[in-house]
Amino acid sequence: MAYLTLVKPKLFYGTPAWHPWTKTNTEKMARTQNKALHFIHGRHVPPPEKQNMLSVPAQLAYNDLLFFKKSLCGLTEYNAMARITEGRVHRGDDPLHPRLQ
Repeated sequence: MAYLTLVKPKLFYGTPAWHPWTKTNTEKMARTQNKALHFIHGRHVPPPEKQNMLSVPAQLAYNDLLFFKKSLCGLTEYNAMARITEGRVHRGDDPLHPRLQ
């Protein structure tokens, strides 16, 4: 409960806008998350699966997809769909489902 109310909102706030795409930044976020979990649980931190939480890369992907869905449905005040374009077509891509950027 402490992690969900005190740490997670600060750690992941606004990640769809400033998404840390370098491995170094993602690792820094994971270290911060681990420090908080060690502070809360002590020496024996249960694995993320038992805590019903996602790893940092999975949480970043989830936040991006959630923002995309909200933008697609018109639930955000910011018009992100104006900036989303169809990406490059790769061999083997399904023409009915284009890649997005």
